[in-house]
Amino acid sequence: MSLYDIIFQNQKYCKFCGNNEIYQYDLCEDCLDRLDQVDNHAQIMGTEVFYPYFYNGILKEMLHEYKFNRKTVYAHVFAKMIIDFDRRKNIFSKFDYVLTSPLHISKRRSRGFDHIKLILDLVSKEIDIDYVDGFEKIKRTKMQHMLNKDQRTKNLTNAFKFKNYEKYKDSSILIFDDIITTGNTLKTIRKTLEKKNIKKISAMAITSTYQINNSNK
Repeated sequence: MSLYDIIFQNQKYCKFCGNNEIYQYDLCEDCLDRLDQVDNHAQIMGTEVFYPYFYNGILKEMLHEYKFNRKTVYAHVFAKMIIDFDRRKNIFSKFDYVLTSPLHISKRRSRGFDHIKLILDLVSKEIDIDYVDGFEKIKRTKMQHMLNKDQRTKNLTNAFKFKNYEKYKDSSILIFDDIITTGNTLKTIRKTLEKKNIKKISAMAITSTYQINNSNK
C-alpha cells in the first residue's frame, strides 16, 4: 500500500478511536454518541454564554491532547462542532466582532500555537468573522481551577490590556474560548471590555463544566 493510500484511508476513520468510519465532525457514530451534547445558553459569572457540549468523557480527552500534546487534528473536529452549533443557534451573526480569549506570549511559545485562534480560523472558512485586534494578555497567570476564590481574583488582576479599543466603541463582541470552568477569566475579559464602552458582550465556548441551563433564571 502506498503512502498516499495510507493517508487517504486514514481520512475515512474516526480521529479519536481510529477504528470506525467517520460519521460526523470527523468522529465515528460510537464516539459521537459518547459526547454529552447540551446546547446550553447560560449565565456564567454574569456573562451570557453559549456552548454545545458538557466537559467530560472523550471531549475532555480530546481537548487535553489538543492543547498539551499538540494533536492539532482535533482543531478540525472542534471547528466542525462550532460551525454546526452556529447553524442551529445563529450566534455569530448577532455580533460585530469576535475576540479569541488571548494566551500570554510565553504560553503561546511553549505550546507552539494559539489553540483557540486555530479553531476559529477554521470556523471562519465557513462563517464570516471579524476579529478584535489589540486585546492582549500581558500577565502570566496560574491555572484558575488550582486556586481558591481570593487567589483567582488576584491571579487575574491587570491580566489583560486593550490597545485598539477606540475602533470598537459601542460595538458588540462575542468572546470565544475552548472551555469555561470557573468563569473568572471570562468575567475579567468582560469587565476589561466594559471599561472601553463595548455595548454588548457575550461568549461562546466548545464546552463547559456548567451543565445546567440557567439562562431563564
